[in-house]
Amino acid sequence: MPAEPGVRTPEIDEQLLRTALRLFAALGYDGTSVGMIAEAAGRDPAEIAAVGGKPALYRAAMESYSKTAQGLVGEFTARTVHDAADAHEFLDRMLDFHFEHPEFNSLWVQRWLSDALDLPDVEQTYRMPIMDFGRRLLSAATEAEQEDVEMAVSLFDWAIHGFFAEGVQRPGATPLRSDDPRARRRFRGYMHYLLDLLIRDHQA
Repeated sequence: MPAEPGVRTPEIDEQLLRTALRLFAALGYDGTSVGMIAEAAGRDPAEIAAVGGKPALYRAAMESYSKTAQGLVGEFTARTVHDAADAHEFLDRMLDFHFEHPEFNSLWVQRWLSDALDLPDVEQTYRMPIMDFGRRLLSAATEAEQEDVEMAVSLFDWAIHGFFAEGVQRPGATPLRSDDPRARRRFRGYMHYLLDLLIRDHQA
């Protein structure tokens, strides 16, 4: 039986999960077969079927993303007041998270290319809790209208994933890529600049 949404199948060991995650990130869920996963992990396909098959591995990969990101959120939810400094700190921590886990960025980019449409609850189960916290934090830090907060959080999210997907395009020059430390510093600085503009605009 496939795992229920949000529930990690205990039988899926870390090596098998990391192999599946790497293939899902590179090829997408639809482009990855059980045979590919089994061969890359050095496993029998029957072992994958026993833990729920490809859907269970995909949900386990998404659960791994969610748990890792939720660990960051947990540090902030314990604070009783959220201000501009918290918003900047959270932005830094989320950027660090994405820099340290590029496979998760690729996993979501594949998803946005109409990947794994037979698993329609993935965003709501694994992604929305992180986005919801970002909206609550930004709302408290800026006192902006909810529609402005929703737009801002989505724009920051798109910018981060776009930076990993194709970098910063430049006329007549090679793009600034996310694996370039200098490009990362420039991107981080610009994200903080945009956040400052948003905060100042809604605190005036």
